[in-house]
Amino acid sequence: MIFRSHRFSAYWDTWCYHHGRTFFLYYLITERGHGEGFGVAVLSDGVHWEDRGWAVRASDKMVGYLGTGSVWPDLRWHGRFLCNYSEWREDETGKAQQKILFASSDDLIRWEKLGDDEGLGARVILEIDDEFIECWTMGCPEGRTVRLAAKCSDVTSAVAYPFEC
Repeated sequence: MIFRSHRFSAYWDTWCYHHGRTFFLYYLITERGHGEGFGVAVLSDGVHWEDRGWAVRASDKMVGYLGTGSVWPDLRWHGRFLCNYSEWREDETGKAQQKILFASSDDLIRWEKLGDDEGLGARVILEIDDEFIECWTMGCPEGRTVRLAAKCSDVTSAVAYPFEC
């Protein structure tokens, strides 16, 4: 795939998602630093990319890099998609730490952040009957917790099971 953005002068680190007969190419926007957010381009004819611009902007809490993510279908709601990405933020001691964040979309172009105050918390990988299950927890408003789990048999393919607050 060859893509060149005409909206942004500096970008890098791409990831792609195929849905229906369309490819969605996500790219980090790096015009002023190490990631102001990520954009999306759409390829539906197999030849011409349509750059749709901003998908997610970095929060004002980011102190370092914005990192590449991935996209997957939300298994609870048909037609909805989830993505993860990361930001480096200061913890309570002032040390920069990478935080995993999430967003949702109904069309793979316009994304809504799923909480911006907390990043991903604990990560646990369990092996049960020769299958791996990866779980995360993330803080939510009002003290509730989001739990996400991915189940895979060979660690190269996974099915995500997200749960909201």
